[in-house]
Amino acid sequence: MRHLAIALLLVIGACGDAAAQYGGRRGAQGQGRPPESTPRDEVTTISANDQARFQLSNARLALKLTPEQAPAWQVYENKVVDLLDDLARGINVPQGSALKQIDARIDVVRNRLTALEDIADAAAKLYGVLTDEQKGAADRMLAATLPTLYSGAPLRPDPSRTRR
Repeated sequence: MRHLAIALLLVIGACGDAAAQYGGRRGAQGQGRPPESTPRDEVTTISANDQARFQLSNARLALKLTPEQAPAWQVYENKVVDLLDDLARGINVPQGSALKQIDARIDVVRNRLTALEDIADAAAKLYGVLTDEQKGAADRMLAATLPTLYSGAPLRPDPSRTRR
């Protein structure tokens, strides 16, 4: 009987060590909380581009589009995604005077404004094929699918000026 008790204690001790090695003790006083010395997971953030794509997906699902409405949605979505891709590329830093650099930024903003106007046209066509119920969802969600534009886009160095 004494040998059985010793063997049982050895097994329990070994299991406890194994559980501790693999996190089986559940942190602070076994209440499912990690001990204070354990670093917590970091918060995951998503880019503005990914947020806009997420908004597009949410809006598409909320609209509950019919097969007849899907082509109008696809045109709208493609135009928004094209603009998102353009924004993700950033702008090149032009060489030359300050005036040339300013003109280059203005050209980028003009092009992006044109893209926004194309999106507005596609949105109007989409809105025209929606039911009243779908229009309510569009009124709540569609504007949030557009990225914010500004002239201070991230700058990329001109590749011809990069040292190797």
